[in-house]
Amino acid sequence: LMSTGRVRHAFAGLAPAPITADIAAQLGLPGTDGVIIAAVVPGGPVDDAGLRPGEVITAVDGATIRSPEDFLAQLRARDPGDRLPLTV
Repeated sequence: LMSTGRVRHAFAGLAPAPITADIAAQLGLPGTDGVIIAAVVPGGPVDDAGLRPGEVITAVDGATIRSPEDFLAQLRARDPGDRLPLTV
């Protein structure tokens, strides 16, 4: 920030949403752990990887994801351009 005047963040190109008990029941999921992809940014990294709204992310680089906050914490720990291995 001090050298360029800009802040750069890793960007996945998705909106993570919590999995409620109702959503878990509708999708036949065993529980509410993970995040559902609520939206995908066209042309973003997740779109390029072929992921679509409605899919569920359960882990990032082997770390279990229980909530959108878990997902965002994993994303914040990355640099722009890093690969983010997802379990979907």
